[in-house]
Amino acid sequence: MQPTGTVQPSVMEQSWRQYVSAHGLEPAVVGSDESEQIRYAAIQERLAQAEEQRKEDEDALLRHHRLLSRWQSGGKGADIGSYMPRLRRIARAAEGIETSRDLRQEAAQRHESLQEYCEREWPRFYRKTRVRIGHGLESVEAVVSTSQYNAAYYGSHQGGDYIFRHVPEVLEDDGQAISWSSDLAKVRFAAAIGENEADVERSFVYCGQVPRPLREYLKRLHVVVLEVMQILSGISSVFSEISDDASMAPTMVFRPDRQLSGPMLADFCSSWSHALHTANPVTVEWARTKLRDGPRVLEFAQLLHRIRTAGLPEATGSMWPLIVTLEKATGRTFFEMIDAADLEAARKAKRLLLHEKRFEHMFLYQTREDENTMDIHKFYTDDVYRDAPNHPDRVYTRLDVREALEVAEGLCHDIELDDRVADLTESDASDPEDTEQALSDSEPFDVGLDRLLHPRRKESSVHVEDHRERRPSKRRREKTLSRETPVSKKKRKRRETRSPPVPGVATPDSNNADTGTSD
Repeated sequence: MQPTGTVQPSVMEQSWRQYVSAHGLEPAVVGSDESEQIRYAAIQERLAQAEEQRKEDEDALLRHHRLLSRWQSGGKGADIGSYMPRLRRIARAAEGIETSRDLRQEAAQRHESLQEYCEREWPRFYRKTRVRIGHGLESVEAVVSTSQYNAAYYGSHQGGDYIFRHVPEVLEDDGQAISWSSDLAKVRFAAAIGENEADVERSFVYCGQVPRPLREYLKRLHVVVLEVMQILSGISSVFSEISDDASMAPTMVFRPDRQLSGPMLADFCSSWSHALHTANPVTVEWARTKLRDGPRVLEFAQLLHRIRTAGLPEATGSMWPLIVTLEKATGRTFFEMIDAADLEAARKAKRLLLHEKRFEHMFLYQTREDENTMDIHKFYTDDVYRDAPNHPDRVYTRLDVREALEVAEGLCHDIELDDRVADLTESDASDPEDTEQALSDSEPFDVGLDRLLHPRRKESSVHVEDHRERRPSKRRREKTLSRETPVSKKKRKRRETRSPPVPGVATPDSNNADTGTSD
């Protein structure tokens, strides 16, 4: 199809503004003063809640495992054989939880030992000084770290904080590069500011941001991809309004509430590329101005680079159709988009540092002559910092044991319905003092075997005397009965209503008793 005729930019602009306003895309298209900490706040809150839920699931599974282990050790031999696959699966999950907790504890101990060593061996080596930024009454003091040889990962700053290297004296080689990415060209970031602050500006070199955990980047990427696709869908709607091709609009409709998938992304990008190819040069140039420096487009490229650097290079492959589409639409390569995003981040950081003088999310440091910390990001990849509590690998570390927990809950329910084996409540009887000692690190919970919420008890042995089971004491019997579930209560009543064995008459139970074995 031949490109359509020339259309006035004002017509496209009016249609575009209506779309942006209707879908609330102003921050994604125009930009805003919203900080990165605000953008990630909701993501961090959801991840923290999920982490807490994982911890609760881990605790619940460990409680199931303790009870089932005691029950298994007092089971009825072959009668529990059908339960062994599930018991082994629960045991493996419990072992994984205990291993992960041991690793966390060991990491915390190593980090604490490193802190003590640094404070003992280098008491004056690492310190902080103050640097005055600005002139006259508007000047403000900022705290600067004088060395990086200590136990703190990025000075204990959190992910997303801006990093500046402070140079007390003007560099002789003003073109000296600061390498903070192995995949990007070495760039010396500098923001244009007033001449009266030129000396201050030259004394601070922007070095990027403190890395975030991979999960935060992935959650943010999902949000950004949906917004980028909404922006592309809006531009295609402008194409459809000025195009003679009536079939273009339906193929480009994108609803953010749909589940994003690889095939859907590929089809969407293919349709958009077709729309771009058939549009006239004026329309293509107009679309390029909307996308080239769009905040979400640049953030998309920057996020993918950070995710790949964090150890997930396959993310770039999954987003490849969108990368190619944006390269065609913006006229930039993917790495040029990353550079543009980094330069924009540098401008924001310089504005916060030199003009607004807000240092709450700033990591300022100096480099000593005897320190190899010119590339600060490479410096902090050393394994010694992996134990720091703010290291990305240490933030979200709980295991997802939901499937194993469901298996454990189902197993407990099946055991309660099985007359061949002992009740869980029978293997869960001991003195309260023993229970308190065994569960000193556990949370209190309610009664109910469906969620296995009753306290863990030590297994009580069962003795056979005169072919009859010894009856428990009145106190223990009342305690056990008070913790029975409806299912186990029915199961006990069925046993009590059975006729007692008659001497000399062979029954399955009496046969077992004669051989000296017990159920």
